[in-house]
Amino acid sequence: MFRTPMVSVVVITRWGGNRIEKCLKSLRDQRYPSDRYEVIVVSDVVSSGQLDALCRKYDAKLIQLNGMPGAKRNLGVRESKGEIMSFCDDDVTVDRDWIKALVNGFIDQLVAVVGGPNLTPPDAGLRQRSSGYIFSSFVGTATMAARYISNGFSVRSADETDLISCNMAARKSIVDEVGGFPEDIWPNEENIFLHLVKKAGYKLLYVPNAVVWHDRRPVFARHLKQNFTYGRGRGEMTKRHPDSVKLVHFMPSLFVIFLILGLAASLLIDFLVKPLYTLILLTYSFVIVEESMRIVVKTHDYMAFPLLPVTFFLHHCSYGLGFMVGLIKGSSI
Repeated sequence: MFRTPMVSVVVITRWGGNRIEKCLKSLRDQRYPSDRYEVIVVSDVVSSGQLDALCRKYDAKLIQLNGMPGAKRNLGVRESKGEIMSFCDDDVTVDRDWIKALVNGFIDQLVAVVGGPNLTPPDAGLRQRSSGYIFSSFVGTATMAARYISNGFSVRSADETDLISCNMAARKSIVDEVGGFPEDIWPNEENIFLHLVKKAGYKLLYVPNAVVWHDRRPVFARHLKQNFTYGRGRGEMTKRHPDSVKLVHFMPSLFVIFLILGLAASLLIDFLVKPLYTLILLTYSFVIVEESMRIVVKTHDYMAFPLLPVTFFLHHCSYGLGFMVGLIKGSSI
């Protein structure tokens, strides 16, 4: 394969708009042979000619489909010429060596999927930076923090919690083999795909220098809404694929249940229960405040400190509530 493989980059979008232009420009400027990759934009059906003009400007093929992200990616794969499929979102900007870094991960023939981190853009505002800090913290996202950090990690084997669809590449033959992305669930459709790839006996690889910069939802409301949907998607995935379950996925929901039941119990039973409930809450508060201090000292972004402890708490609660909704009711788009 290492004769410079043909790569097809699939960018999914809903409305296109101005933000996709930065993505398309960064894809056009790749340090990879221009005749060895193509860009395919899969968008909802829209009447505006703006997206069509942008695709012509940056030499991207435009396909339109009203459907969930999984269906759009599958359509992009079917319409592609590449043997390697790369995926990103319309609100990312990719590093100039992004395609090259992903392709280099496929030297091992057992590697089916390669991915890297999505970082907070350097020009992000305070509330967007705060969102990025939460996602890149182990206290915020546990092992999934690898998706949001490049420093401190090396090329290594991965599982579905390490990779994310806004920065991922897969062998087209493997995408076809496992049936592509599920088309009736969002989010976590890529996690199901990755889970099935790994169950089929193939390797996933995390490559820290395959970098994209991903716009963040500002805290509080938009961040929490996004995180709720992440939790809901994980709950739905857990119901569909029980063999994907890890204890860490349940922890935020258990925390929410503890908050509610512990409060009720402490109001009814003063002896032991109330002091224990208070002690656990104080310990949790100490952990998120200490982590917030570590982040702002490391980044010298002291203006973020007032936002972070509150966001950590609401972040855990929103994911936990979303997980329970997904586990009980499933996805609703």
